[in-house]
Amino acid sequence: MDSTSSPPTAGSLTKPCKKCRTQEATLDSRGQPVCSDCFTKFITTKCVKQIGLLGRETVPKTTPNPAGHGPPVIPTRQYVLGLSLGACSTSLLNLLHQNVEYQLSKNRGTPFDLTVVHITSSQEDAPPDPLAQHRLRYPRFKFLTVPLSSALALPTIDWSSLALTSPPSSLAALFGSLPSSSVASRTDILSLLTSHLLLHHTHSSSSQALLLGHSTTAIAELTLSQTAKGRGFSLPWQINDGIFTLVDYSSSSSSPSSSSPNEPPTKYEILVYYPLRDVLRKELVTYSAVTASPPLTDLILTKQEKRSGNGNGTAKAPAVSAVVNHKDLSIEEVMFRYFADVEENYPSIVANVARTTGKLVRLLGTEADGGRNSSSSSSSRCGLCSMPMDGEGDQRWRGELGTATEHDKIGKATRLCYGCERSTLG
Repeated sequence: MDSTSSPPTAGSLTKPCKKCRTQEATLDSRGQPVCSDCFTKFITTKCVKQIGLLGRETVPKTTPNPAGHGPPVIPTRQYVLGLSLGACSTSLLNLLHQNVEYQLSKNRGTPFDLTVVHITSSQEDAPPDPLAQHRLRYPRFKFLTVPLSSALALPTIDWSSLALTSPPSSLAALFGSLPSSSVASRTDILSLLTSHLLLHHTHSSSSQALLLGHSTTAIAELTLSQTAKGRGFSLPWQINDGIFTLVDYSSSSSSPSSSSPNEPPTKYEILVYYPLRDVLRKELVTYSAVTASPPLTDLILTKQEKRSGNGNGTAKAPAVSAVVNHKDLSIEEVMFRYFADVEENYPSIVANVARTTGKLVRLLGTEADGGRNSSSSSSSRCGLCSMPMDGEGDQRWRGELGTATEHDKIGKATRLCYGCERSTLG
């Protein structure tokens, strides 16, 4: 008689997994009790689906065989991942690693090469190499750390739109030259500089796409925060997968250093993708705690997104600190606090916000296709955030909310959208 213990059945389990019926359910997945294996498979499937769509959009061009005969050479896709060290982007990094390992195990070749870029600040308490553990854990990928201050040297920011004759020498000099010094303004500008760096590196490395770890929750937060800032018109460019266009102002006639005043500006088109758009942040927090040993939580260094276990392998929502002064909060922090509660109790609302916003289309002349074949000039784009300008909408915002008197000091011909005017002028 075989003494080997048989696998547990649904009848012998106290709370069987709703999907596999062979393991004890320890997690909740959108109202269903599931085991950790089925939960991990659910998250993986959501991401792999998006990666498959991205792969069909980024088919590399074949090149002739260098031997002069035989099949043409198909280059490997090149992607860039923006890593914030938060739960979402760290989970995306792990999911991409698992996808590559799976493809290699099936002898299908490397599906893509990945460069992971982390933008570092100048904080004194920052570790000397914040990606040291990541390099050891994911040796197939290339990791880069880029200082945030290097954004000041990028040609894709029109410093003349901020009434600056040349790029500022430091971030402190930048903020010192602007009338606005609020926490909300600084946070917004730092976020824009980070985006510029990620987009610039994607273009300069000849990569086919920039991958960002925005979850459904992050997209919902972005929708409300950007609308509150006066950038509602640009939402289709900010929250949907597609082409994002940057302008090289060093070659523009508006640049004081341009040697060819009649030369049209150079434009860069970068594909931006959100592979985790169908997953809630709280699900990724749980995924980071149960997907591997050691868990991904060891790689998550961002204080705002650090989570602690509750004893049964799941993760708790972030502890939201008490507010001492609302002036110390940015709009992003307000939205984070709001959706942390909504996501926990009413997750369908978060998904509805993201899905509804995802239906918005890009309608700006020939840019309805996401930027391809665009013939619009650089003057139709904001010099700071690079989003398309909505002249009528911006005037409507100014008329309803008023225009700061500092606007005249900076110049009436500024090429800034209303949202960037508010961030720079206060």
